[in-house]
Amino acid sequence: MNTICKFLKFQEKMWFITAIIIVIIISFFIQNCTKEKIVIYGVQPGKVTLVSPPNSLSPLDSVPVFNWRPLRNAVEYQIQVATDIVFTSLFIDSTVSDTFYSHGEVFDNNTYYWRVRAKNSDNFWGDWSEATIWHFRMGEFPDDYVTLISPPDGLDSTYVEMPVLYWQSLTNAIEYQVNVANDVTFYDMVINTVVSDTFYYHSPGLDNGSYYWRVRAKDNNDIWGSWSEAMVWLFHVNNKTEFIELVTQIQTPGTAQDILVQNGVAYVADGQSDLTLIDVADPTNPAIIGNIDLYGDDFAKAVWKVPDDDYAYVADMDGKVQVLDVVNLESPFNYNYGLDQNLEELTGLYIDDVVDTVYIFTVSSLSRRRMQFYQFVYDEVIPRPGDMYAPNAIEFPADGNGVYFDSMSVFVEYYGDSTYYEQIMGKFIFAAVGEAGLWIINISDNHTFDNPDTTVKLIDEPRLVGFQDTPSISLSVQVKEGFAYVADDRGGLQIFNLPDTILAFDHKDPHLIDPVLIANLNTSGRTKDVHLVGNYCYLADGSKGLKIVDISDPYNPVFIAAYDTPYAYGLWADEDYVYVADRDNGIMIFENRVI
Repeated sequence: MNTICKFLKFQEKMWFITAIIIVIIISFFIQNCTKEKIVIYGVQPGKVTLVSPPNSLSPLDSVPVFNWRPLRNAVEYQIQVATDIVFTSLFIDSTVSDTFYSHGEVFDNNTYYWRVRAKNSDNFWGDWSEATIWHFRMGEFPDDYVTLISPPDGLDSTYVEMPVLYWQSLTNAIEYQVNVANDVTFYDMVINTVVSDTFYYHSPGLDNGSYYWRVRAKDNNDIWGSWSEAMVWLFHVNNKTEFIELVTQIQTPGTAQDILVQNGVAYVADGQSDLTLIDVADPTNPAIIGNIDLYGDDFAKAVWKVPDDDYAYVADMDGKVQVLDVVNLESPFNYNYGLDQNLEELTGLYIDDVVDTVYIFTVSSLSRRRMQFYQFVYDEVIPRPGDMYAPNAIEFPADGNGVYFDSMSVFVEYYGDSTYYEQIMGKFIFAAVGEAGLWIINISDNHTFDNPDTTVKLIDEPRLVGFQDTPSISLSVQVKEGFAYVADDRGGLQIFNLPDTILAFDHKDPHLIDPVLIANLNTSGRTKDVHLVGNYCYLADGSKGLKIVDISDPYNPVFIAAYDTPYAYGLWADEDYVYVADRDNGIMIFENRVI
């Protein structure tokens, strides 16, 4: 009997253990099935760019309509408006399908912060816009409010060390309290001090990072007033060694304007000294090879060269197009050629077909506002002038300052019995036309009209296919993967989405198809030149020196680094080094650490 009982108890245990194992297996199977079922496919949308009301302390006298730029593939937008910087006191929290929002209720006098994010067709919400620095004011500020002056609020200004903080004096103020923090809530405070002046400098300097600052005043009754809007005033400190480091500089005979680097040689458009050649095979130890100066009163503005060629082409303000022998410096074959003076920049297109041919495209300013181009045919290595296309020049309404060539895949829209399209790889000139912005000029080899027997060789008859104004004065342009990047003087960096369609020239509706401005970045200087390498945009920013911008998402450029120089006119970059043509320091060479 005991044996039977023991057997039954053992069997009961085995059933229990088996049941547990079965439950574990089923649970494991369910978990794995569940994991398979919750796999999500999709891409998060980018950041929304806010438009209006602008980020400003100027008081508004009416309820604003909120506007922002459309984001590709966005199906919905969420907008939030709050009375605090961390959005805990929400005044508006709404979802819309448009790129604007109008609120019917009256706003009380106060400072408001706003932000927007997008949701795409994959049901993914993107990151919030940079809402912490976008605010507006309803009504005037109180009398005890301190107005900040410098450093200005911005995501694009970087300082080597702690900047001097300045603010306006306040009537009856006897002391000022200064706060600097790592966060907008001022919880992580790095400076908290009281001074009697209207400026403050902290020594030693701050670590690399982003900082927010604010100031308030105490009157002669020992009463503290309101804080300034310091929580939205931002500055950066970075010693730059994380991104770039100056390794050397070399003075040139003239005033360096532009630079091109090929095969270990830097070709410098050197102002009154024309062209200077510098050996940069070892960028840490550059040496001047020689200087080519044709005349004493001309001024070189830009340089272009065919790789592995013996000649460089220089845009000269007074001397037209200079064709300069850069190999036989002691016995060169150099000459000037062309119709235009006041040349600002040039670029070239090398065509290796029946004969070696180079087309040089120039842009000019002042009394000769136009794009002009010339043909040079190589006769026993020496480039001799071929045809000159003066009758087909493109006239500009403003100064031609910058020019860039790029090929681009586009659809040509034809009009016959019905509209139809042809995809081509076209050739285009992109011109920075001062106050007239960005111009796109078609110079494709040929273009077939609706009648197959009719063709136009556009390199002989260039056609304007689109243009778009910029906020300031466009000075330089480069193009990459369907986007144009414009150095816009006081307007900073302007980014355009280029059109993917152009019209056939016999189209019934021959309007232009213009590029679309999608983003801009105020660089705090006067942006003179632009150069693209990989996902980065390098800018010569006048008195603010070298700036570097991450353009991996052209719709949301991100400022990452700066280096002050006396006055940067032009630059050239590769994955290893950045070469800056500076008015006072000649050529400054930086190790490039961003790529």
